[in-house]
Amino acid sequence: MNAHIKRMLKTARKYKVNFAAIKMTPHLLAQLPAWYHLSTEQKPINNTKAKCLLQKHDVVTVADLIKTSARHRHPVQHPTH
Repeated sequence: MNAHIKRMLKTARKYKVNFAAIKMTPHLLAQLPAWYHLSTEQKPINNTKAKCLLQKHDVVTVADLIKTSARHRHPVQHPTH
């Protein structure tokens, strides 16, 4: 994120402002960031599972998480390595 967006989010948090989309398409929902999602608490990504998803599997968006999850639930159809 660039400095302007970070400043805007910090100000919004200070004044307890929430961002809400009235209706989002499934395509748009899949493009949302997986790690810094607006509806979650900000936590450092420092556990081994999260690091593996980020570094080894290149998971960035919600869609990436869904694809990786499908590979792990159905390993015969989607070999991981």
